[in-house]
Amino acid sequence: MRQLFKRFSWLAAGLLFLCTACLSNKDYSEEEVKVLMSQELNRRLLEYRKVKIKACYEEAFQAATHIADSLLIEQAYFERDTLSRPPKPIKPTEGIPDIKGPDTIALKPLFEGKKKKIKMDTLGKKNKGVQ
Repeated sequence: MRQLFKRFSWLAAGLLFLCTACLSNKDYSEEEVKVLMSQELNRRLLEYRKVKIKACYEEAFQAATHIADSLLIEQAYFERDTLSRPPKPIKPTEGIPDIKGPDTIALKPLFEGKKKKIKMDTLGKKNKGVQ
């Protein structure tokens, strides 16, 4: 804001200097010089207002975009699927029967007999079984 005001004041001062330096009292009267200066000043003020209004619109647009994004994020957060895993069923503590009978079988190896050695090539050793 300050920079824009400084630029505007320097511009107005320069314009005033140019108007008074270029115009001679012989060509224009003092009233005509004042009218020309006020017209140029009004033109510069309108230009300054346009720039300020555009900056205000852009700032408002940025703020509105931020608010809209925040609202969309909140809406997505509340619409997400809130179902979670169901709780584990409660394990019964009483009434579990002890099962004994022909269904219980002792464990034994699946394959019986001699175990075959498998030759493997490790660290570059030459073995006859692996190529």
